[in-house]
Amino acid sequence: MELQAENENLKEQLKQMKQQMTYSVSTKARKKKDLTKEQRQMLSEVGSIMRKVLFRTVKFPIVGWDKYSEKSNSCCGKVLSTVKLPPGADENLKRLIWDDLIKPELSSMLGSRKNDMLQDMRKQHE
Repeated sequence: MELQAENENLKEQLKQMKQQMTYSVSTKARKKKDLTKEQRQMLSEVGSIMRKVLFRTVKFPIVGWDKYSEKSNSCCGKVLSTVKLPPGADENLKRLIWDDLIKPELSSMLGSRKNDMLQDMRKQHE
């Protein structure tokens, strides 16, 4: 009886570790070629969402944009509601995908967007 419970516990831990390895991206390996097919698909969807939805309203990073939230009006909620997540994704997996995969990509996109706008302003006032 105890061995079965321990076996189930170990299976659950193994499942969580596999999910972490699948959806986490080390900061050193941020090259697109090092990503898995699922990760590239999610980042492609994030780019599409940024262009079609978020860039219409968000030009500069808003305070708290990087916080995980499932509210529909938050940046995280908008992105996670439209990104195709793996079947049976629980809150921990969603948080992991947000923190390790989507948030760094959004940060990069918002940073480049902000720099582009600032460069245009500087050119106008030279």
